[in-house]
Amino acid sequence: MLLLFKHKQRLILSDEELGLTMTSWAEGKGPGLSLLLTAPPARLVELIRSQEPKQRSEAEAKAVLILLRQKVGGAPLEERDWTAFRNYRLGMEVAEMIAASPLECPDRILFWALRNRRLVVGEAAFQAITKKVAAGQTGWSEALAKSSSKSYRSAYERLAIDQTLPLFTNDPAAARPIREFDLLQRIVRAPNPKKVRALMREFTAMRPSARAQLFASGIAANRIASVAATVKRLGHLGTEKTTSLLNSISPPVVELDMQSLLNGYRSSNQKEAGLTDNSDKRVARVREEKAAAFAKTILRVSTEHNLAALRETFREIALTSSAQYVAIAVMRLGDAGDVIRLIERIGRAEDRIPYWFQIEVGQTVGRRMRSLRSSVPAELLRIYEINEFWHDPRAKSLDARRSKLPLKNVENRALYVRVVANALIGSAGKDDLNLLQTLSQHEYRLVARAAAVRLAQFGDDGMAMLQSAVTGAIEHQVAESFGAAVRDAEVERFGLMELW
Repeated sequence: MLLLFKHKQRLILSDEELGLTMTSWAEGKGPGLSLLLTAPPARLVELIRSQEPKQRSEAEAKAVLILLRQKVGGAPLEERDWTAFRNYRLGMEVAEMIAASPLECPDRILFWALRNRRLVVGEAAFQAITKKVAAGQTGWSEALAKSSSKSYRSAYERLAIDQTLPLFTNDPAAARPIREFDLLQRIVRAPNPKKVRALMREFTAMRPSARAQLFASGIAANRIASVAATVKRLGHLGTEKTTSLLNSISPPVVELDMQSLLNGYRSSNQKEAGLTDNSDKRVARVREEKAAAFAKTILRVSTEHNLAALRETFREIALTSSAQYVAIAVMRLGDAGDVIRLIERIGRAEDRIPYWFQIEVGQTVGRRMRSLRSSVPAELLRIYEINEFWHDPRAKSLDARRSKLPLKNVENRALYVRVVANALIGSAGKDDLNLLQTLSQHEYRLVARAAAVRLAQFGDDGMAMLQSAVTGAIEHQVAESFGAAVRDAEVERFGLMELW
């Protein structure tokens, strides 16, 4: 497949060869899209439909064929087409699809995505639901409110405090869930404390659920007193109540209130950091979930005005599981220096850093570096030139405990390498195509993918660089990961994800 890609300008495929190429491409064997798109559209659609029944057990193969059919045929996706993307490994693709077409995405796909473990998938689903509610689909409030799912309840509460949404209704004859949601909206937007108290009395008279009452009281406390008053209530509360009260905080958050949130998180982070393998599992779960609730709230409400306070907090906290959300907040708002400091902190960590969303942290870093339009930092180039950046020292010796990377704990190598690599890719410009070409052959598939996709964004010049790297990738025995990366680069180059 790679050799066909290398010589694609010299090839004209027969129908049998097109069919074989399509099968191999759909199954992820390597690139092939540029060859497939040379066929007449009608013939290509016919071939796709003949292939789809064979891919029923292969979710990824079926999904890419659906994308290709949409690209060539132009017909909108049906609900059954969307279900092909309900696969963990397709999370990034489904997030892009939801973001590209929020109103067309079927509701049941959004319900699934809202509970997805990947931050980017859940956030894409929430933003799509927000757009549907803004378009008049008020049934979402009832569907989310009556669920026992933590993800659904949090989405309901975030919708209620979203001041960009229109007010539901002021009709006393409206259904109870609609009136309850409308009152929550009005408490958030009340012009003064007196009005807040009047609306709270009206809300309480409806005898809402205990969680809804708690959430409303949090909104009222934020409006009448401050966020600091709400944070003070959280010390001895359980995870569910803590999350609900934190969800009542709506941006913008003034400096003193943000400081209160950050102080609350520091305390939770210390308790989380004190956990050991022998800690009571129930206590550990509560501490971890409360720390994550604080950190997610900080990520949700942070703006550039909070950057100095976020930096100070990130310097002081332990790199626990919840700390990834604070790290993402700093990366979204900060500069290249913040990226370098994150990398250095990971390198200095003596203990293994608990599970982070490594790919999402890396992608956040890459997007920020690209938006900053800065040159490739010299500190990152020095890391790039170290052999252990490319090859895990433990692959040759299971007893390896040391690395020439500035890394105190080799168990953190994967996170370290992904953040460095994405920072390099994000900062690479048109003069750095050779750097991207080399990174497209990294042993980590998603690093290689990100580099190849970035090359594709430079048009024909970038694709030519990938073609010229084929022989080297085969010789260095990274053909499998490189082939998958080039396959994704073709998807980017030919706009297969740009469906609407």
